[in-house]
Amino acid sequence: MLRSRSVRSRLLGMILAIAATVGVGLTAAPEAVAASLTQVMGFGTNPSGLAMYLYVPNNVKPNPSILLALHGCQGSGPYLYSST
Repeated sequence: MLRSRSVRSRLLGMILAIAATVGVGLTAAPEAVAASLTQVMGFGTNPSGLAMYLYVPNNVKPNPSILLALHGCQGSGPYLYSST
């Protein structure tokens, strides 16, 4: 039971960290060109060399919801973009 709780706590912490990073990245990101995948640079301390991408569809309504897509360990943002 203790191990399960520890795994859940770490997973929740990782999800919250990702959400916070994305939130900061979206507020600090340069305006993306509609319907294109744009790499977001300088989204904070990045010791692992991660990359973050932003996609904005052509028909965005005011105050849209945000969709966060996570790929598998061997995947990439550009691959996820091109395969969906």
